[in-house]
Amino acid sequence: MDVFLENSLAVKRKKKKGKSRLLFASLLLLYKQAFRAKSPVGFYFTRFVIFFFSLCSLLGPSAQGQSSGDTLKNKYKLLFELKLEASHFTTDKLQNIYYISQANEVVKLGPDGSEQFRFINKTLGTPTYLDATNPFNLLLFYPDYQTVLTLDRTMNQAGQFNLFDLGLFGLGAVGMAGDGHLWLYDMLNFRLKKVGREGQLIVQSADLSLELNRSVSPNFILERNQQVYVNDPALGILVFDVFGKYLKTIPILALEEFQVVGDQLLFCQNGQMHSFHLVTLLQNPVWLPSEVTADDHVQVQKDRLYVLGQGLLKIYQL
Repeated sequence: MDVFLENSLAVKRKKKKGKSRLLFASLLLLYKQAFRAKSPVGFYFTRFVIFFFSLCSLLGPSAQGQSSGDTLKNKYKLLFELKLEASHFTTDKLQNIYYISQANEVVKLGPDGSEQFRFINKTLGTPTYLDATNPFNLLLFYPDYQTVLTLDRTMNQAGQFNLFDLGLFGLGAVGMAGDGHLWLYDMLNFRLKKVGREGQLIVQSADLSLELNRSVSPNFILERNQQVYVNDPALGILVFDVFGKYLKTIPILALEEFQVVGDQLLFCQNGQMHSFHLVTLLQNPVWLPSEVTADDHVQVQKDRLYVLGQGLLKIYQL
């Protein structure tokens, strides 16, 4: 599991386990005293104490969660912060930072926040999404002209997908495939597709309008760990294998984007980050610094937390 998540969840488990053991020992001692008590007053007093501790045990998880959350929040160390105005930002596994400026420039920053490279295309309109799954093969989406550019690690253009030429219209989301091809959702034929740069169809799903009995309107597509995640805010996260076979829907609604780190799906709602385990299907909070607001955009890479607020990017270490 990622270092950030491991540390986040370990604090919570450790504190909860220690308090549970202490509570169990206290209850055991009180039960022994209850059976030894001979006077009615002592007996009923001890029974009252037992009831009180039992009630505390039922209410305890909330208090324990708050305590562990406060402890974890104090563990964040602000490494540095950068003043920048960005319409979109993301990070890669090498802890590089990428953002789209208000001038439609795509800027790459190193792990220390220093600028590395810039890219701009003045003919394709406004770029809205950058996929840095592969830091050596970046994806940049221009929805106005239904065009996808790929960039190398120095932010030079390496390739181009002209979706209009492929007979595809109105795409709201695209994603980079692990083999360098492009994932997209064909809204006319209701199919998830993987296409090559020359327009060749490599993989496609079955007709999802028949399989799901409803239409799908994706706003985010992500490939991780041999699975493809297609997000529809009204429907949830549709999960496919890399051959286009529909597997299941994760019923988490109203998301704009998310991350998949190991077996954990990370997403933010109302200023709170959550971790959804893709195997056990359990969901837990991931504690954030107290100054993070519902409008902030959050990313996680290894032991770092990135928080983009109004004109300011903060980088923390856990």
